[in-house]
Amino acid sequence: MLNSREIRSDYLYDNSEQLKIVMPRGENIVFIANYIFANPCVIANKCRRALLQWRGFKQCDESRGQYASYFYDYYAIKYQHSKRWGFIRDRRGNKRMVLKTAGLLLIDDDLQKRLKQWDQTPRETLSQIN
Repeated sequence: MLNSREIRSDYLYDNSEQLKIVMPRGENIVFIANYIFANPCVIANKCRRALLQWRGFKQCDESRGQYASYFYDYYAIKYQHSKRWGFIRDRRGNKRMVLKTAGLLLIDDDLQKRLKQWDQTPRETLSQIN
């Protein structure tokens, strides 16, 4: 079993692709809104995995619950992000994400263009900056 130091490095990538030790409040919500805008009706699990990869987390069993509350939490209706996007189910039962009006206010042209060009490869994990 991996510990938290093995799942992620000391530094995470923020929305502007800068390395940070602590992620500023609201960065994940802005990322998710822009990812949905760049990839309409994306499956919730694909969006969560993209968030993990963008931030620099390893994709493994130990990172399964990371950021899940943005997508699968039964009590998510109480959280701020439920006002920004919603879910619809496709024929196969997959939860697809759609932006609500409040989510459109978070669109950053530069970020969503970079998301469209991103090849979905995981970020390099760094424990120190030279």
